[in-house]
Amino acid sequence: MKSNSKGARTLGLVLRSYRQALGLSQSELARRVGVLRPSISLIETGRRRPSANLLHNLADILHVKAERLFLLSRPQSKLLTRKYLGSCTRTNKAIWRAFTRDNDLLARYHVQPHELRVLSKVRVIGELQHPRDFIVILTVIREALKC
Repeated sequence: MKSNSKGARTLGLVLRSYRQALGLSQSELARRVGVLRPSISLIETGRRRPSANLLHNLADILHVKAERLFLLSRPQSKLLTRKYLGSCTRTNKAIWRAFTRDNDLLARYHVQPHELRVLSKVRVIGELQHPRDFIVILTVIREALKC
């Protein structure tokens, strides 16, 4: 992967690298995402920051995770993600373990394996106080998805 003179990977360098690996010209990539060629050039040289929608389209065409491109285009987001979500993850780890090991609670609320997978991802959003908090979240999700 290419780096700038300071060794950091930038959005522009990453996009250029993936574009070239796919054998696409700036013009072809621009046509596929619905922008003009100079827009791609400006992004690749770091003189323009693309919108979230454009990043998503670029990710689809270049077969890159949109999250990676977003974090490269907004490096300050990575710091916020670590600071807030990381601390919640550590705090919730013990609560998650207690929840998944409480077979009586899981049986009483008929918690299914696919629901556990969703809850395992939800736990990084905020800090939980008790294993029963997962039941509250699950109940809200179930109510929202009722047909």
